[in-house]
Amino acid sequence: STNKRKAWERYQAVMRKKNESAEAAVKEYFATVGKHTNPSDEDIERMWLLEEARDIFGKVMCVYTGKEFGVADLFNGGVEIEHTWPRSKTVDNSMANKMLCDTTYNRAIKKEHMPATLPNYDKEALVQGRMLQGIKETAEPILKLYEKYDRTVYACKMSSKSAATKEAKDKAIQDRWYNQFFRDYWRTKYEHLTAEEIKPGFMNRQLVATGQITELARAYMNSYFNRVDCLKPEALSAFRKEWMGESFVHAKDRSKHTHHAVDAAVCAAVDKTEFNALAH
Repeated sequence: STNKRKAWERYQAVMRKKNESAEAAVKEYFATVGKHTNPSDEDIERMWLLEEARDIFGKVMCVYTGKEFGVADLFNGGVEIEHTWPRSKTVDNSMANKMLCDTTYNRAIKKEHMPATLPNYDKEALVQGRMLQGIKETAEPILKLYEKYDRTVYACKMSSKSAATKEAKDKAIQDRWYNQFFRDYWRTKYEHLTAEEIKPGFMNRQLVATGQITELARAYMNSYFNRVDCLKPEALSAFRKEWMGESFVHAKDRSKHTHHAVDAAVCAAVDKTEFNALAH
């Protein structure tokens, strides 16, 4: 819908500002240490997560250990980007599935485990000679952020129902979607820190979210091009495996981003003729 698209544009504008802020902060740090290179995407992502941690906890710290760190730790190996739900168990590479983690803890304790299975998940625990605070308690501010946006979404929903004019109704609907995007982000971040296992419902929600993003992206692309086709991943995968000689048994290698380029090349070569042939 138009209202949803406008809300998504507002949300993306906030995300762009966060990214620009992180990039500027990295450049400022690089200047202070005499490093004369442009920040990489990973550099910017580290800073993005540092600034997010400060917003969440009021200080920059690791959610798993409570250890505080500074900007220098982003680049000296003190902390690293950690996938809350391991990449080996889910394809979620979103910012909602990432936190900064004390490197020692990540490599020795967290590894490929779910947070709720870790020794200091629901209470303080002595881990490798260090008394660490409970992860669940540390994550409480994230839960509060989710609850705040959930209340706002409900209030906007009520406002849209009682709106006296179309303009007021449209604004309330846009505000509802805008806050819902934030609510879903914080819900995902909290759920990932507290779930003992990855339930089918999450994977289904991921598919729904992907479908929504595809719908919005298509509407945007249609404003520039006469025809925009969206390809189902299952079909794209079949073409890629047939044409590129990939295995139908093993999952594709997602450890490098080059697989996106391969997908793009396959997309460019597919049209309705190939799809019809595949269907038959």
